Amino acid sequence: MQLSGLDEFAQPGLDRRPDAAQLPDPAGADEVGDGHGGLADQVGCAAVGTHAVRVCAGQLEQRCECLQLGGVVGVQWFATRRHLGSLPAVASVVVPFRAASAKRRLEPLAEETRADVAHLMLADVLAAATAVGPTILVTEPDAERARDVAAKLAARVVDDPGGGQGPAVVAALAAVEEWPALVVNADLPEVKPRDLLALLGAMPADGIALAPARDGTTNALALARPGLFQPLYGPGSAKRFLAHAEKEGIPAIELAVPALALDVDTPGELDQLAL
Repeated sequence: MQLSGLDEFAQPGLDRRPDAAQLPDPAGADEVGDGHGGLADQVGCAAVGTHAVRVCAGQLEQRCECLQLGGVVGVQWFATRRHLGSLPAVASVVVPFRAASAKRRLEPLAEETRADVAHLMLADVLAAATAVGPTILVTEPDAERARDVAAKLAARVVDDPGGGQGPAVVAALAAVEEWPALVVNADLPEVKPRDLLALLGAMPADGIALAPARDGTTNALALARPGLFQPLYGPGSAKRFLAHAEKEGIPAIELAVPALALDVDTPGELDQLAL
């Protein structure tokens, strides 16, 4: 699996089949084994065993391939073009949040209840995001409650310029200092760090990975570098993101991760959750 820019250690002529003598750990480069619990420990989830889903380099080279993840999902090994190792990837995370219109589709719930639900979910997402890497919340200048949540979780805040989710994400990505970057919606109450790492690990080198919602919209994106994002949100956006990548020759992959597909837009969906 390749991830551009992870480090700069030159190792010419690298064989994809790692030799135990060449690596700091004898396990294979595409394994997620019991002996490599460092990343799992860092993000606060259980160590991932050898039964976990593997994503091999050959799969990632197939543009717009859809992968279905089941059971425990974890990402542990990353490689650059010139070096293979067990260093964890570092990514920034962008979380857009519109406080003024927080979960309007949760009507007929009272406005105060809708606001409470929206901010509880925001806190869940920011907690997962800050465990993965530097996190930026993009929200309105007067969204004091959301900004307080971000401050408690050590997330930076960027002002939402208005105009919808697309311009908000563009503004936040302009402030990103460390790439790759994840863009994660704020209404994913079951998301954990391992889910974000799974998306990051599936991202093709110099490409994007996408986690769709159940209704075909887009709940999360992984972007390998600046310049890959286009503001294509709205109904059916998952297909538009993939079609745009295909048109531009950008490697892209769709990843089905249950916690990234489960957003809350209706009272019925809220009833199914214990927030």
